[in-house]
Amino acid sequence: MPGSTALHPVRDAHRTIVERLWQLYRHDMSEFRGTMPDDEGLYQPGRLPAYFLDSDRCGYLIRTDSALAGFVFIRGLSGEPRVVGDFFPWIPPDTWLLLST
Repeated sequence: MPGSTALHPVRDAHRTIVERLWQLYRHDMSEFRGTMPDDEGLYQPGRLPAYFLDSDRCGYLIRTDSALAGFVFIRGLSGEPRVVGDFFPWIPPDTWLLLST
């Protein structure tokens, strides 16, 4: 049975956590975007800084059963449409079979 899932607003105090998750996200997306890490082994931050600086954007950490499970970033807060700019849910391997049925 699935646990409870909640969204928690990203704050400046979460920046390090989000930057670490962003590296995982960029790695997963590199197959489709053709990107590679730099000489330090890191992917470029892309638009991530804008989610901390632009008041027209916001982000949420996804938690499942209080465990960190990903992030979602939204842009276009001042009007319509609001757009999911980036979405990175982590799905535990023990639930993969549930998704494939």
